[in-house]
Amino acid sequence: MLSLSLSVVVSEHAYAQRKGDIVFKEAEDEKAAYEAMILKNYRYNNLDFKIMNDFYQRCMRDGSSAFFKCECLANKYINKKVVYADTITDYEIHQETAKDCVDITAVAGMTYTECSKLGSVDARWSEEYCECYANKYAKEFAASNGYMTNGQQKNSRSDAMKECNFAKLDLLEAQERRRKLQAQLEQQARDRMR
Repeated sequence: MLSLSLSVVVSEHAYAQRKGDIVFKEAEDEKAAYEAMILKNYRYNNLDFKIMNDFYQRCMRDGSSAFFKCECLANKYINKKVVYADTITDYEIHQETAKDCVDITAVAGMTYTECSKLGSVDARWSEEYCECYANKYAKEFAASNGYMTNGQQKNSRSDAMKECNFAKLDLLEAQERRRKLQAQLEQQARDRMR
């Protein structure tokens, strides 16, 4: 009886969640339709272009360009400002639009650069490994819509390391060292016998 009650509660929760997702999607669709209607016949003026250019320049200076396409963010920013004027904050605009402007190439490039710097001190951070690691991490960053807490970043980096066989690389390196040491010892033994 408890099992039946529990399955009813779970199925009701799942239904409520699906219904909530549908309602949220409908609200998002209505919002997008409203914005499209406002922007349809809008003529951008010089002030709009100045605001957009200022936003773009700020994006390029503040480090956002390492994660996002600044041109995309600037375009979405001015559109939101046209539609909502001062009733929406810059933070809210960024929250709504960042997911559409993630620059997966820039994220992968930055991650690859960080990884390859470690290659000079640890052979496991090879070019091949860093390429895999950077691409996996960049995909996870994009899937998160461009927002990751420090904990999520650590988990994503750890997942990328696992997927790219970092531990296996460590094992392979140890095997290679043993093989070289064994060859060296055999050579020394041959030299002594001569």
